[in-house]
Order: sequence, then structure tokens, then C-alpha cells
Amino acid sequence: MAKRRDDGGGAATTARLLIFSGRPDPQWSVGGGELSELLGLVKGVLGREESNRPPQGGLGYRGFLVSQLPVDERPTDIEVFRGVVTEKAGPRTRHWRDTGGIERWLLRQARSRGHGATLDSEGVNEAPEGRS
Repeated sequence: MAKRRDDGGGAATTARLLIFSGRPDPQWSVGGGELSELLGLVKGVLGREESNRPPQGGLGYRGFLVSQLPVDERPTDIEVFRGVVTEKAGPRTRHWRDTGGIERWLLRQARSRGHGATLDSEGVNEAPEGRS
């Protein structure tokens, strides 16, 4: 499946809720004001507080994958799970503590796009304040 392009000619930023096994995970494009808001959160986290890698997810909720995020003029992919943001820029992978509430923000986005029942069925609540 080809990625939709944004107005700037680059690949569109997408968020994917990692929750299913054996069928496609829900995903959506992030653009406009939402992209600006997400970028602000991400830029406030990357490079701040290093973290250990997150626990490995099993069946059910495994966090989010955000692809083609235009951080510092280069596309970056991040995974967010259990309070850890995993930055995948080129060949390197780094882990940062989610001090900006990125996972909480993405959970709210998923719910606003109609995925609340899916999250509820997996026992996923919004991450508590202070720990995304």
C-alpha cells in the first residue's frame, strides 16, 4: 500500500495502534495542527532523558508506531509503549523516557478516531499523568 503524500511532497506521517495479531492494526494520517502538536511533544522528549528499552509486548496492546515524522528535517519513526519512546532514525535506535505524554496523546487520538472499544477490550486506559 503506497503512503499518501502530504502537501510538502514527502511521505505522510502515520500513526498505527499496535494491538491486533493476525489482522491489520488501525492506522491514520497525522497532519495539520495535530502534526504540529505531536512534533512539539516529540521534540520535547528526544534527546532528554535516556531510558531502557520498553518491555516486550505480547498479544494485545503493544503501543504505537508513528512513521515518517519530520523531526529536524529528516523522517524519523518512533515507537511509544509503556512510557518509553523508541527513536528509529536511520541505523540507530535510542530509547527516551516519555516525559511529554506522547503515549497519552496517541491514546486520546485513537479514541477520538473510534478505537475506544478496541482499547477497552484490551484493558487499555489513558496513561496516568506523569507516566505516559
